Amino acid sequence: MKKISLNSVTLALVMLIAGTIWMSAPAHAFTWVSMQGGSGKVEIPENTTGLRYKGWGLDFSQKPNLTNWVHYQIPTTRSSSISPKVRYIYLEYYKSTHIGKIAAFHIYDGRVKIQEIDAPANTAGSWATMVIDLGEPRSISKGVGVSIYVTSGAGGYTNFEIGNVKVRFE
Repeated sequence: MKKISLNSVTLALVMLIAGTIWMSAPAHAFTWVSMQGGSGKVEIPENTTGLRYKGWGLDFSQKPNLTNWVHYQIPTTRSSSISPKVRYIYLEYYKSTHIGKIAAFHIYDGRVKIQEIDAPANTAGSWATMVIDLGEPRSISKGVGVSIYVTSGAGGYTNFEIGNVKVRFE
């Protein structure tokens, strides 16, 4: 019968303790919380046609020469003693024509705007992804809101699709 060495027992004990500490981290620590695009709310539905909430996201056509906002509320876990922190926000979106654009993203903690970002230009007919970096982890006291500003030009309707909005809690 082979004897177990003291080094093997020590190594096993260290691994057990490290695993226990790692597994006991808060559930929201470094976790992406995702909202499918279909959970968004269009602020002025009258400015759109063909507003469709689908399993994978939100699909709508913006009428010419009009603007709109699409709002997302991200579930935020919070205990009485710990406010979650957010640094990164991920967005996935599409536009059908060059005359319309996703112009800006606004990030909120409840009713307080904490960041305003101009959207980079994306090619018509292709999906774009963007990761917004808030610069440092920010404590969230009320809940994360993400608002997306869309515009359409004079040349006709622009179809927009929003596939995913995610927030990384730290």
